[in-house]
Amino acid sequence: MEDNGKIRILLADDHKVMRDGLKALFNNHREIEIVGETMCGESVRVAVQESGPDIINLGINMNGSESIETVRNLTNEFPDIKIIAHSMYLEKAFISEMFKAGIFAYVHKGHGFNELLNAINAAVKNEVFLCKKVAGILMNGYIQGLSSKADTEASLTDREYEILKLLANGGSSKQIALELHISTKTVDTHRRQIMNKLDVFSLPELTKYAIRCGLTSVN
Repeated sequence: MEDNGKIRILLADDHKVMRDGLKALFNNHREIEIVGETMCGESVRVAVQESGPDIINLGINMNGSESIETVRNLTNEFPDIKIIAHSMYLEKAFISEMFKAGIFAYVHKGHGFNELLNAINAAVKNEVFLCKKVAGILMNGYIQGLSSKADTEASLTDREYEILKLLANGGSSKQIALELHISTKTVDTHRRQIMNKLDVFSLPELTKYAIRCGLTSVN
């Protein structure tokens, strides 16, 4: 955020009418500043470098695999910037892959503007946000997959449990690498494997999982 406390947002959407509409709505909120706008794809990266936003509101209108790759690239290059996916897509597999790629929130375009504001406020607090439609889809998938979840958890290796505990206790990749005498690249690889096995989408959710398992405490 800026020193004045405003949340800096970059609007990325292939449809100018969508960008114009969002700008008009955001202009009614003094705590939010639109610092730039762009179409999707490679131009997002350039716009991020020029505007330095806190949050990217990413309109998902492109091919699914391209969207996932875009998010993955942005997350790797700009890890401190939160990405909110604003989309009409409701496929569970696509939504899951988007979270794994690094988004903090997923808002269906069929929802009202307030749901987007809720996503922004959550992202600022480093919290994952799911709009109501997406939450329902993922919850149904979660319930259906409960029986196979235990088998997935059991597949974690001793090293992965060790790294999970250190991550949940606030350790960075560099700190964990030093403690375990491995490379930071190896730590990051283990973290991706852990998240994939547990179907967990972010570090905050990974921490919640570790607390439930007694690997760390709320303190």
